[in-house]
Amino acid sequence: MLTGKYTNATQLPEEDVRRGRMEDPSKSGGIFPSMAAVEELRAIVAASDLPMPAAALQFVLGNPAISVVIPGARTVEQLEQNVASLAGPKLPEDVRRAISNWQ
Repeated sequence: MLTGKYTNATQLPEEDVRRGRMEDPSKSGGIFPSMAAVEELRAIVAASDLPMPAAALQFVLGNPAISVVIPGARTVEQLEQNVASLAGPKLPEDVRRAISNWQ
């Protein structure tokens, strides 16, 4: 959801289990955010010039209680993007605060 791959315009097939989660996040036990929430986060992250996946990784790793993150990657390109996001520009503190105070 945080990669930017899905938007409010995304139409998944009826048989896709993610469809129900996207249409009604409560069906996921609160694990999946609503698309409206993702769009709000996208607007906050836009101030950082970072792609959503990089901002998400940096936000989580910026929490002192978290020492490791296991990001998903289905392709070599995604793996390379994850590695680059850790070596690249950092999530600005004002954006980190905005995300922390969001909701």
